[in-house]
Parts: sequence; structure tokens; C-alpha cells
Amino acid sequence: MALKIPAAVPPFDPSRADMRLPQAALKFRVDNGLTSLENLRRLNISSWLYRDQRGVQGIQVNPNTTIAELLAQFGPADTRDAEVGIHSEGRAAEFFRTHPELTVVQIFTERIPCAAMCAPLLSKYFPGIPVFYYYDRRTWGAKPAGEVLAGVYAVELRAQAVAKIKDQLERLRNAEEGTKNEHTTQLNLVRHSWNPMGRAVQVFNSVATPELSIWDDVEGTLNTIRDLLNANNVVKAGAFLVAARLQYMVALRQFVRWKDGFEAGARRTYVAIGVVSVVAIVAAVAVFAVGAAGAGAAGAATAGASTGGVATAGAAGAATEGGVATANAAQTLVRIQLLSEQADTFIRIASSEGEPVQIIEEILKAARSLP
Repeated sequence: MALKIPAAVPPFDPSRADMRLPQAALKFRVDNGLTSLENLRRLNISSWLYRDQRGVQGIQVNPNTTIAELLAQFGPADTRDAEVGIHSEGRAAEFFRTHPELTVVQIFTERIPCAAMCAPLLSKYFPGIPVFYYYDRRTWGAKPAGEVLAGVYAVELRAQAVAKIKDQLERLRNAEEGTKNEHTTQLNLVRHSWNPMGRAVQVFNSVATPELSIWDDVEGTLNTIRDLLNANNVVKAGAFLVAARLQYMVALRQFVRWKDGFEAGARRTYVAIGVVSVVAIVAAVAVFAVGAAGAGAAGAATAGASTGGVATAGAAGAATEGGVATANAAQTLVRIQLLSEQADTFIRIASSEGEPVQIIEEILKAARSLP
């Protein structure tokens, strides 16, 4: 599903909005990891459509520079009133001032240009250029910009989260099936082949022969993930995917230690950590969790952004419930990520045996606790 049409700064018509601009703003957030509620609250993204001298169109995207970032780079200003951030519209305006060969066609900014600085700037230097936005404090009142933007972006963020998790699930399932097939082949060589070399190798192998049942846990979890995705429970599916990834590596370690030897097995298991990225899994789930924060207000947020209407009390209450649920889910996801990183460390240590399994059980317990 596509993003809703943004509101227009009078006298412009919302129907004239080029939807590539809000899509570019959202892509910038996702690509740069700026989709948390905190980043939605503190950052404003502005995307400007322009045309060069050959008539080719392009999009310039700029975030604002926060006061905190300026203080970190330059230290405190001489006076407190001088400590102001740099607006995203101001950064974009400076870009086009230094590129006079480019003609601005349309402007999108997540928050309506402020009356004190940005609105006069655009009016003076970019007269007649249509300006579109999603959030205006005068319309939304006490509802924070971050919550409104989460509601506006929820559908797109969720779609991206689903795509990432499905991709990671397919990668893991292919890796598990390929390694299990290799395991089956090796067992046949040892137990059923006429070739005596396979049995001779086993005689001198101090590692106990692992049975195919070592893959049962990961296969069961992969099936659970499939069912959760079919049930549209993306957050829980992502959490279980973290556990499945670790279950795969534990089984892989048992297999390759037997097949390839202790040191080679440790190296191969280390490489397997990168087959499916826990960072990508947790990030995908967190992206959806951010969207869920505004899910209760999604209908009102998009309608308000399109028409300038005021959010209803019912939507506000639903948004509050969504925010609480998301906060709890976010805490669980952070815990899962930390546990996964800890398990990765144990798996990299060749002498480690029991610790990863215990951690996986903790992750599964946390995943089951998610709604």
C-alpha cells in the first residue's frame, strides 16, 4: 500500500503532490536507521524535486541538523539563544543556492515549515513552489510529531519489515536444508557405503556421530515463523527468526566438528553466523514496531495529513494503547538482540558447549511472550 497524500500549504492543492517525495523521505529514514520513535520525534526530513538544464528530474533529500549535533561538533554557543539547529529546509535551500543551474519544482517536508524561519525563507526565495507536509502542530495539538509520522509511515514500514524477514527466513531455510542434505550424505557414506574409507575415518574420529535429529529444533522454529507470517504476526516471527538462526548454528557446529574436525568446524560455524544477519532481523522487527506505535492513530494520522482535520479521541486512545504495547515489545526485542549477540560469542568459541542452548531457550521464552 502506498503512502497517503500529504497536506498542502495554502493555496496549493494536495492532489498536486508528487508522491516520490514522501517516499524519498521515508527511504532516507530506513536507509539511515532513522525510524525509531526518538528519531521520528527529533528529526525532520525534507525532499525537494528539481529539474536540471536538460529537463532531467532529481530529488534532493536533507535532514535537519539538531542542536545536540551542533553542540557535539562545535561546543556551546556564546549565548543560549544562539543555540538553534539547522532546519532541513534551510539545508536544502543552501544546496540549491549553490546550484543555480537546478530548478526547484516541488517541496515536501514532514513538518509544515515553521512560521518564524522556514516559511518566510521559502516564500522569499522559492515563490510559487508547491509545498506539502504531514504534520502541523496547529492541527494535531498535543499529539507529538513522531507519533503522527509513525502512523503515516506505518504501512510502508511494515511492508519493508515483512519483506526483510521473509528474505532472511528463505536464506536460513535454504542454508539449513543444504547442510542437512550434506549431513545425510555423510551418514550414508559412514553407515551404508561399500567404501571402507568412510568407516575408517569414523573409527579415528573422537567426536560422536550426530544424528539427523539435531536439525529438528531449527526446522520446528522455521515452521513456526512460517505460520506466524501467514497469521500476519511479523514482530513475533522476527523474534523467532533470531532463535532459529542460533539453533541452526548450534546444529551446524555439531555436524562440522564431526565431519571436518574441531578447528575446521569452528571456522565454518563462524562463517555461518553471517548467513542470516541478526541485525537485519531485529532491525526489521523494530521498523514494524515503530510503525505499530502509530498504528492506533494511523487512520486519523493519514486523514489529518490529507485534509488538515483534527484526530479523533478514539484514535488518540488507540494510539496510546499501541504506544504502550510497542514500548513493551521494543524492550523484549532489545533483550533478544543482546542475548543473540551473547550466543554469537559463545558459538565462536570452539570449546563452548552448553551456553548457546541455554540462551536460545531464553530467546524463545521472550519471543513467546510477545503478543
